Amino acid sequence: MSLSKYLQEECIQTGFHASDKPSVLKAIARLAKHNLLLHTVSEEEILQGLMEREKVVSTGIGNGIAIPHCMLDTALGFVVGILVVPEGVDFDALDRRKTKVFVFILAPLEKKNEHIRVLSSVSNVLRSPDNVREILAGRSATEIRENFLRHIPVETETSAKKDYKQITVIVQHEEVFNQILTVFTEIPESFISVIEAGNVGHYLYSSPLFANFWKEEQKGFTRIILAAVNAALADETIRRISMIIEGTAERSGVLLFLQDISYLSGSLNL
Repeated sequence: MSLSKYLQEECIQTGFHASDKPSVLKAIARLAKHNLLLHTVSEEEILQGLMEREKVVSTGIGNGIAIPHCMLDTALGFVVGILVVPEGVDFDALDRRKTKVFVFILAPLEKKNEHIRVLSSVSNVLRSPDNVREILAGRSATEIRENFLRHIPVETETSAKKDYKQITVIVQHEEVFNQILTVFTEIPESFISVIEAGNVGHYLYSSPLFANFWKEEQKGFTRIILAAVNAALADETIRRISMIIEGTAERSGVLLFLQDISYLSGSLNL
């Protein structure tokens, strides 16, 4: 996966003035057509794909950003672009605030797993308000592209080493869980599974001996992420997760550990 290859200057525009959501989607379809990988796809098809995706749930994820995306069966490759609307526009964002930065992704239909990785990588960059401010400050397509790509982690070559490590993360905060899961989906050659669980209070609550210590609403949120990660990328994965943990208001509620794998067979899909 290479966002630097997918994001080209001809698909970046700033200073756009939009009156509503449909006008933004039309502008994105028109902008995306500048990439030759979509020469077999019409603007109408792109627009229809984006609109169908928006019917599922708005890609306006809040804090002034949106990641419109869709899969196209005739696309020849991934196309990523950026549209900046400085004054903002109503895009049905989850927080109801106006959206200013639109990073769009158009993907080949058969590349679902890579689509997820690209989406996760874009989301990770836009999670930081400072990164979004840098993108908004860009005065040209070249500057916006540089401001975006500088926050993409350097890709590590993994072909020479095929050993794997097991990374396990137990998370008791839903927002932190979503952020950590995004990290794993960005890592190539990783196989991930999630187990839904409850904290110990949830189970002790059903025991008459401990019933007076917990209430039903205290059962809380717990998820266990089990991942087999290429050993060459284990340190980088741990680093990214640790940054999320250190950035939380309370560092309790997350447990991270790394183990060697002596034997591994098979694979899992995202």
